[in-house]
Amino acid sequence: MLGELRGTGGSPWAWHPDLLLWAALGAVVCVYVAAIHFCTGERVGALRFRISQPLSFGCAVAVSLAALGWPLADLAKHYLVTAHVLEHLLLALGTAPLLILGVPASVWRRPLGSRRVLVTARRLVRPQVAAIPFNVLAVVLHLPAVVDVQVRVAGLHEAGAVALLLAAVLMWWPVLGPLPELGSTGEPGKMLYLFLESAVLALAAAFLTFSSRPIYDTYASARRVFALEPVTDQMMAGVLVALVSGFVLWMAIAAQFLKGKSKDESDEAESISWIDFERDLEAWDLRKH
Repeated sequence: MLGELRGTGGSPWAWHPDLLLWAALGAVVCVYVAAIHFCTGERVGALRFRISQPLSFGCAVAVSLAALGWPLADLAKHYLVTAHVLEHLLLALGTAPLLILGVPASVWRRPLGSRRVLVTARRLVRPQVAAIPFNVLAVVLHLPAVVDVQVRVAGLHEAGAVALLLAAVLMWWPVLGPLPELGSTGEPGKMLYLFLESAVLALAAAFLTFSSRPIYDTYASARRVFALEPVTDQMMAGVLVALVSGFVLWMAIAAQFLKGKSKDESDEAESISWIDFERDLEAWDLRKH
């Protein structure tokens, strides 16, 4: 993963340990366990603790390792646009939502003790604001000049990936955020928000899919992997963005639709039950006049 710890020569499939990545993810896991203990008073393995949360967090760590570790990170940094795009998709559409689901609400709530921080957080997680940093970064990080700089400057590729991950957490928050004090959006609003996000990513994908010449000098001059020509590699990257982002975001839209439908049916059932209760009172002549 880290350019200063790995060479660019040799086979792209040559395995090498990424000790810094492993140490970073290990530190994240330790912080997670400590945060749960101090913020909830529970152990990760306690029966009272929801197993779905540490499971989601564990999956987020695993996806991060797959995205930032061997061999995908090497291919992304030196050889294939497709690998570069896949790395970012895994972080934005895999790690980010799993991270939100995996961290208990009490842990997320801890930094919001100050009213100023709470007000700022409310503004940042509004749907019309939350998606802006992610969409801007998704475009900027894939501009030809920026990609070339990421390859030349050690650590910049990894810094961009981490920045995109943080922006993706903010982008997913209006849909998955567990803190009602930061505001909430109804299911129809969430569906519209996700639809617009899928449209933005589809437009970004078209930039790669329909390009008739190599856009990135770095990848065009690199050794061929899988015998892919640069234009074919770019086209595959664009198709990958459209398919993966469309699938994930539309699955999220479907989930919000089913959630809203379930709420409507529940409200309707409660309304019917109350009507039946009123009728029972009248039948037994128990209503007070």
